[in-house]
Amino acid sequence: MRILPGDCVKNEVSTYDQSASNF
Repeated sequence: MRILPGDCVKNEVSTYDQSASNF
């Protein structure tokens, strides 16, 4: 699951938060 910062962060805040830790 790859999410770009500023892409769908608003809808995937929780997912992006967890992904950020991995990155």
